[in-house]
Amino acid sequence: MKRRAKALAMVLVMGVGAFSKSAKGSQPVTASPEVYKSRLESIQKSVPLVYNQYVQKYIDLYVASNKRMARMAGLAKYYFPLFDQGFKRYNVPEEIKFLSIVESALDPTVVSRTGAVGQWQFMPVTAFEYGLKIDNYVDERRDPVAASAAAANYLRNSYAEFGDWLLAIASYNCGKPAVSRAIQKAGFVRDFWAIRQYLPAETQNYVPAFIATVYMMNFYSKHNIVPTNSGLSLKNDVLQVENFVSLSNIAKAAKIGFQQLSALNPSYKGDIINGSVIAPKTLILPALAANAFDAVYEVLNGGQAKVAAAANSQSTSVELAYLPKKQ
Repeated sequence: MKRRAKALAMVLVMGVGAFSKSAKGSQPVTASPEVYKSRLESIQKSVPLVYNQYVQKYIDLYVASNKRMARMAGLAKYYFPLFDQGFKRYNVPEEIKFLSIVESALDPTVVSRTGAVGQWQFMPVTAFEYGLKIDNYVDERRDPVAASAAAANYLRNSYAEFGDWLLAIASYNCGKPAVSRAIQKAGFVRDFWAIRQYLPAETQNYVPAFIATVYMMNFYSKHNIVPTNSGLSLKNDVLQVENFVSLSNIAKAAKIGFQQLSALNPSYKGDIINGSVIAPKTLILPALAANAFDAVYEVLNGGQAKVAAAANSQSTSVELAYLPKKQ
């Protein structure tokens, strides 16, 4: 993904600010280099999880940021099952989903200074290239399911080009051309650590930050980090809406807060879901009691809408019906 001047790479934001201090009154629980190396080796699957001083630098930052990491671990309980769908669809190693923490700290509404949006920080051009819709009502860069599938598609294409997952990850930060140039300068060696010095400074840190994040999300409990409650419902109803309807009216009918409903449906820019019979839109609601469901149905049925329950009180899995086609 071409991001020449991406200023909000979370590898920098985390390192400078958000991940620079531990929670007040707490002491970081550290381990020896040998333990870190052994733990990384124990969880390695398809992506090489190399341990070195660059990775250690970010592990130290994240271990010292126990409050922040506790929040990430809590958010992951909701978002990662959603990401798994797209990653499985494109046959991308599931551990690469941790890259979303480096990109955005799992905030679907984050916007960089250069205009990259969402948990996977898509610029508009790349978003359109990978099938994400952006209009007056919807920005699918903020949709956890659609955006993660588009990211998986990009990463799969990069892996097909470079034959190495760490290079594919690097390209997500600096773009494929920059990685290709670095490979040439390194004598056509296709290894991240061999070409690292020829990559942009931000990308040199990006991959170590990713590996450190994989470590932390697997071993946070070893550092006395307890996931905090994200406030996102883990059991939800998934509906298909076929007319224009107000999120605030739905929230009132469901007797839930508007912010809670918006958090479950972050792709809608305003208060309106712009569904139609030809292009129904997905609505995610916390699992509803029968009487609340009836009230919501009445709101959704205000015009000639037809609402079909895709699942009742299911887990966070959302159907992939409107994802970009596999390339």
